[in-house]
Amino acid sequence: MEYIFFGYQRRKIIIVFYLNIKMMNCYRKVVCAALFCGLLLFCSGIVLSQEEVEIKENQPQGKETLSKDVEQLDFANGLFERGLFKMADKEYEKFINLYPESDLRIEAYYGAPESLFFDKSYKKAIEKFKRYREFFPDDNKNNIAVLRIGQAYFLAGNLEEAINTLHSVDDSKLTDNFKQTLYYYLGKAYRDKGDKARSIESYNKATQVPNDSKYVTQSYFDMGEIYSQDSNFSEAIEVYNKAHDSAVLDKSKVQALFKKGEMSFLSKDYETSISDFRNIIEQFSDDDIAKDAFSNLISSLYNASKYEEILIEYKKHSDLIAKGNNASEIMLMTARAYLQLGLYEEVIGILDEMLSDKKIDKEKERQGVLVKAEALVRSEMYQEAIVLIRSNPFLLSDKDSEILFWRAESTYGLKQYEEAYELYKRIIEEYPDSLYSDDALYSIAFTNKFMGNEQEAKDLFHKYYEQGKNEGRREEALYNGILLKVKLALIDEVLSDGETYLSKYSQGGQIEKVLYLLGTLYTEKEDHQNAVRILGQYELGQKDSKRIRDVYFLLAHNFQMMGDLDGSLKYYDLLRAEGAKDELVYPSLKNSALIFSNMKRFDDAAAVFERIINDFEKNDLDIDVYIWLAQQRMKEKKYDDVINILERSSGSKGAEEKQAIVAYYTADAYKEKGEFPKAIENYDIVLLKEEFDEYKGAAHIGKGYSLREIKDHDAAKKEFEAAITENPDDNTITMKARFELASTERIMGNLEQASKLYLLVGVLYDDAKYCSNALYSAGELFEEMGSKEEAVKVYSEVVEKYVDSEFYAKAQERLKALSEG
Repeated sequence: MEYIFFGYQRRKIIIVFYLNIKMMNCYRKVVCAALFCGLLLFCSGIVLSQEEVEIKENQPQGKETLSKDVEQLDFANGLFERGLFKMADKEYEKFINLYPESDLRIEAYYGAPESLFFDKSYKKAIEKFKRYREFFPDDNKNNIAVLRIGQAYFLAGNLEEAINTLHSVDDSKLTDNFKQTLYYYLGKAYRDKGDKARSIESYNKATQVPNDSKYVTQSYFDMGEIYSQDSNFSEAIEVYNKAHDSAVLDKSKVQALFKKGEMSFLSKDYETSISDFRNIIEQFSDDDIAKDAFSNLISSLYNASKYEEILIEYKKHSDLIAKGNNASEIMLMTARAYLQLGLYEEVIGILDEMLSDKKIDKEKERQGVLVKAEALVRSEMYQEAIVLIRSNPFLLSDKDSEILFWRAESTYGLKQYEEAYELYKRIIEEYPDSLYSDDALYSIAFTNKFMGNEQEAKDLFHKYYEQGKNEGRREEALYNGILLKVKLALIDEVLSDGETYLSKYSQGGQIEKVLYLLGTLYTEKEDHQNAVRILGQYELGQKDSKRIRDVYFLLAHNFQMMGDLDGSLKYYDLLRAEGAKDELVYPSLKNSALIFSNMKRFDDAAAVFERIINDFEKNDLDIDVYIWLAQQRMKEKKYDDVINILERSSGSKGAEEKQAIVAYYTADAYKEKGEFPKAIENYDIVLLKEEFDEYKGAAHIGKGYSLREIKDHDAAKKEFEAAITENPDDNTITMKARFELASTERIMGNLEQASKLYLLVGVLYDDAKYCSNALYSAGELFEEMGSKEEAVKVYSEVVEKYVDSEFYAKAQERLKALSEG
């Protein structure tokens, strides 16, 4: 808390605020001067130089009287400086009584309540601060006095007055340090009043005041406490991080790190809590908090199921266990870790050590005995477990029923279910008010289950759910009854009980399994609306579940069945994301591709099909999919992709029957790539097949083109002629074949024959692309042969009939050139 001190000199009274530094004693001939930058001097707004405040030896008359009041005030200030606040208050009051007309009386009027404030005599301090304000209403310190009154009200427990008073302070007239004090105490007052929102707002203001940091770290700590009380752990972690960063003292840093670890633990972020507590142990091993950090580290590791690491830490930090007051708790947690790892001998050894401590807490001793008994039972040392329980009479509040119970547990462990059944039954019937009758009812249900009495077990589980005293076991009984009803094919009852579980145990330990079960059953019943409702709950609450991808697939399927294709694709997209490798990727890809096809989003469908083909060599895609995809990639001129796709199609359904089609598109891709021998090889496969005549004409043309490119013109002509001969009724084939035949004749230098064939295409057919090209080519040949008149005629036909053709402009240019020539 900051002090306020006053310096003075004879001719002019100067009030000096010293913040968090010791006051210089004022002696008769001592100069009062500021000791650091930012010191404020209040009195008619004048800041005096060193020379101006020197006290001269030769003072005017009245020096002795002035010296006495100075001496009295100096004495009061000295007492205040030494923390003798009650005595300081009395001396300030003495000054007021002795020197009521002194120019220095303002200091005494302020010093008295300030002394009482720091003496924690808050009610008296309030009265005297008010007296000061009454006598000196225009003094510059009035605003700070109001702040002090507000602080005093808070410290005296009067929250309403504290808040009202603090709000009356004009913060614009405060220096940064007092602004921070104001906001900090407002935060504390609102917090104690229960107004958390305003408390946090005030604390935040305190942390944002520049040039001062004394309350910053504590403000962050207080906000952390508020957030943690409301289970807002992420916000708490954030402010504890800020507390750590703002802290000057290592003690505060380690405390902030500890609190952050606690919040991470409570938010079940065990990885972070493990890291934080480890950092404390490694960096502050000599601090007392390291012992608590070690205990919390063990708890975090246990909750994170890192049992092996618990054993390592236990051996590594045995010194912290010995120093701490929670050794039995750490040993018990370590024993449970051994238990989880199936190291039962080690469990018994560490618990024997723990239980040998004569000062052990009774509750820890009880837990230790029970864990040891569990270890004995799991080690199939059932009789020893009974002996252990009987040797600890403090556990036997109902001796007979407890003996029966542990005997029953041991015989149950030995799978002597009939005997266990009878023992549990005795407890229920003979000791209905016993502490163990409830446990026995729960256990007898399991005993019947393992005896094969599933119907009776189902009824007993339901009975425990209806009548059981342990809420956790009631939940488990309901769940186990659900499982038995699944086995008994009582699906409607399963759905009903499952909905009950979700309603009653929304945070239950089996919530994930119940949601998944109901989602699956609703899907099987084709009740898609309820399936989506349940699976949607699973998605919201179980995002980190190992089965979340199964849930995504079920959601996608149900949306698909409902006709909500966009909703379905949302989940298929999640399942087929890059990097996913489980068994759900393939069906998600396939269903996505089919949906895209139905939505006529063919580019998306093609991309998904291609991924299937590339990533899943053994797929169940039909050959038609491969061919369709090859056609899509041909349109995009991705010829390597076409060849890759068709090569991978060999094992697909129907591939053998459509080998010729595959060969045709493969040949076309090689032809477009300029790999003509491979193209010819695949065209020959098409031509040798008896079926698929619709591809043979195109194959002849493709082969002819390829032969022409490798300069085998005669063979090329034969292919074009075969295409015409074999497909007389197919105008497209004959047109293309005649065009290519004409082009071949042209290449061979047979200009007249080529021109006739080009004219034949232009005359017989009505295809803008081929006809305009053919006529223009004929015109070029006529020019080359010197038949200008014929050239003009065919160019004119291009201009007249094929305005949108690429040869329109070219034909115009030739006509202009010919007319000018």
